[in-house]
This record gives sequence, C-alpha cells and structure tokens, in this order.
Amino acid sequence: YDATSNILGVGSAAQINLHQKTLQQRQGWHITLNRSGEKILASSLTFDNAIWFTSFQPNISANSCTNQRGTSRLYRVNVSDAKPNYKKVLPTTLDNGGLDVSKTCTSVICDTSDRSIQLSHTTLPPRPTLLNIKGKKMIGIGTEFYPAENLKTSTLFWSEVQP
Repeated sequence: YDATSNILGVGSAAQINLHQKTLQQRQGWHITLNRSGEKILASSLTFDNAIWFTSFQPNISANSCTNQRGTSRLYRVNVSDAKPNYKKVLPTTLDNGGLDVSKTCTSVICDTSDRSIQLSHTTLPPRPTLLNIKGKKMIGIGTEFYPAENLKTSTLFWSEVQP
C-alpha cells in the first residue's frame, strides 16, 4: 500500500474507509521520499509504536570534488499505516520535565510534513538509538537527543502471511 500521501491521516471519512480497506488487502505499506536525492542510508529503530529512521539529502553542486554537506532528517511513522505520530515528529518537554503529549496526531491534524524533522547534522546521520537517561527514554542520533513518548517499552510481534 502506498501511504505516501497520508490519506489515512488527512482524508475524508469515505477516503479513509476506502484506504483502510486497501491497506488491509495489501501485505504492508511504503512511502516515497519526495525530496530530490534524499536517501535512507542507515537501519531503522522500531519503538513506541513507531518506526524511526534517518535520511540524508546531499547538496548537489557543479564541483563534485568538494566536501559536500547536506540535509539530515529524522522520520517517525506509525508502524501499522505510516501516518505521522506527532505534530512535528516529537512531543515537547514541559517545564516540569514531563512530556506534552497533547499534539499527538490522534488529537490534531498532521500532514506528511509531520513525518520528519530536520536534524542539526549536515553529514550522513547514524541510525536512531533508544537511550535510557536517568529513567527517561530518549532517541539519540549522533550527538542529538530527543524525548520519546513513553517511559515504558512493550513488545510488538508480527508475522509474515504467505499469499
């Protein structure tokens, strides 16, 4: 199922119903990266009912012999249907150290731009890593750290069905 357009997240009730049926009939989903030259070059992390992965989009110039910087991104998509989980990917940290989970995509409308955020890295980003820092779950990408939603982990199982 091609989930690139996020119809399951932003479509009308009739569109969502149709696309949910289509997704159920398919053996998985995929999304297309629409930015020129953007590629996924590291493995993903599955945590918190989401798939976390990084991408890199090189700056293309006429002089290909120079050190090229680019744009690195962190993606977070729902495991079951590739919808975004949060407005701007992540919950924000409150003043008391807790997480503001009011901007989940079940509470607010999230579009395809909410699947990723730009990282500070301008080089190839490593894979996301789940970290436990003083009892708080964090997602680390190199030297950048972001809060994860839950403080508890849970086990997720799936099986491959042969047609």
